[in-house]
Amino acid sequence: ALYAAKTARAAIVRYHAGIDEFDPQRLGLIAELRRAISAAELVLHYQPKIDVASGQVTAFEALVRWQHPVRGLVPPNDFIPIAESTGLIGPLTQWVVDSALGQLAEWSHTRPGLAVAVNISARNLRDDLPGWILTRLAAHRVKAGQVVLELTETSFAADPVRATVLLEEL
Repeated sequence: ALYAAKTARAAIVRYHAGIDEFDPQRLGLIAELRRAISAAELVLHYQPKIDVASGQVTAFEALVRWQHPVRGLVPPNDFIPIAESTGLIGPLTQWVVDSALGQLAEWSHTRPGLAVAVNISARNLRDDLPGWILTRLAAHRVKAGQVVLELTETSFAADPVRATVLLEEL
């Protein structure tokens, strides 16, 4: 609770198991998530974005899910916070962006002009995000205008100067 209060800059935080970084179940999930990123257990679901006037699908939002071998389909609210707090958000986001760009490249053969949206965490703003995104766009032969990076509000709250610099660079 002390560390949670310091992080949140709060005067009082009540302890509960959810904030305990050393909870055995949480530690196990961290190890499993690390393995899942490299073991093809993650899947992307695509939510279509439709132009109301024409009724045409113009874009998709890539939504990551974890197809756990024992637990089944794990929703993002069960593993994204863990990824953000442990540094696994970098490899997780890279997998999501790379997979979404690969899928978009395939769809673009039959439906040119489609776009894909991907969520980016505040933790990703610490990486060389613009350079990495440009490299992946070139590798998949996808135009920059076909990708929408959706930044969470915490990206700006955590470090507005850095977020602004990265957005301008992107």
